[in-house]
Amino acid sequence: TGAPATWFARIGGVGRTVAAVDFAPQAVAFAAARARKLGVANVSFRVGDFADALADGPFDAVVDMASLQ
Repeated sequence: TGAPATWFARIGGVGRTVAAVDFAPQAVAFAAARARKLGVANVSFRVGDFADALADGPFDAVVDMASLQ
């Protein structure tokens, strides 16, 4: 749903950006639409495997939301 990524983006200080990854295109489309509806512009969503997406780093933090069970 993009809720955690959108939340992290909303509570961030000036200059914080959040990159979110999901392997399901439908989930990414839903999350991006939700963020737009909430007016959260400092979050991006992309389709892919999180391990591949981390190659775009460096990142200050990485948060896993239930992908490693």
